[in-house]
Amino acid sequence: MDRVPPFIQAIAFVVSAYQGGSFLNVETAIAHVQEVSSEGVNPLFDVSVGCHGDFTSLMMCVMHRNLETNQWCVTEVSMTAGGRHFQDCIDPIRSVVDQFLDEVMVAERVLSLDKTFNMKKDESARIPLDMVNMFMGLGWETATDDLDLDASCVMLDANNELVHVVYFGDKVQPGVTHMGDNLTGVGKGDDEVIQVRLHEVEGRVNSLVFVVNIYSDGRSFGEVFDSYCRLCLNSPSGGSSELAKYPLAEHIESRGLVFASLHRTRPGEEEWVMKALGAPCNGKRATECVDAVKLSVQGLPIPGVINIPSRAGGGKKKDCVIC
Repeated sequence: MDRVPPFIQAIAFVVSAYQGGSFLNVETAIAHVQEVSSEGVNPLFDVSVGCHGDFTSLMMCVMHRNLETNQWCVTEVSMTAGGRHFQDCIDPIRSVVDQFLDEVMVAERVLSLDKTFNMKKDESARIPLDMVNMFMGLGWETATDDLDLDASCVMLDANNELVHVVYFGDKVQPGVTHMGDNLTGVGKGDDEVIQVRLHEVEGRVNSLVFVVNIYSDGRSFGEVFDSYCRLCLNSPSGGSSELAKYPLAEHIESRGLVFASLHRTRPGEEEWVMKALGAPCNGKRATECVDAVKLSVQGLPIPGVINIPSRAGGGKKKDCVIC
């Protein structure tokens, strides 16, 4: 491990059924994870390769570097996927490996004016330092014109504590301005817009979290379709350029939805990252969803709502430190 370049933070181990069949055809294969040193062999854990169902690829474990101690750890994940080789499984592999990476490396996708980055749930993209004047547009369609949805921005500090909520009742805080309430959702394009000037956001604010709530009683996102949020750069000439778009196609029955966040790469720094969240929550106003927003930002499940499943199965089971 001392020969691995310092810029490598994680190594994923994947086995695939390359020439046909699936793990239904495998009964007894076992992968042994061991540490080998001058003192001998130290068994860490075994991974069963068989009995994983009708899948063709298995991510067995991830080796990841602790950036503070430079010590390597290995975590069993047992994440199954389709695909006959690792290149077919890049998306699910990335969704698991991202859990072990430094925030900046997770956001190695950098937004630019060259093209729009179409985001998926839990994906991140870094915002260049010179892109500070932008807006978050949120759009949706409904079958009727009596469904009132409201977009808001929940502002959190580095300790995940509430600083402000920008919504139809409090439209302006430093760096964030709500451009007005749309009561019907009628019309194409952005239904509500929140302007953001990142260089004017207070230094104590670490996260800007964008939430949409259904204000109309007795209604849910089950009545909403073609919903999305998009991050656009305001140009000096008065136009705009779309940097990233996150469509939400899943059918969910919650009253609120935590769409996406902008957060600093490190507290107090001026570099920001956009992350697609797509987490259902309850409440007719964003002020009622602050606890859910805090959980969503931490990647934790929100109790009492129907959660959208992540892109990959499996999860962390046990960690072993490589000494």
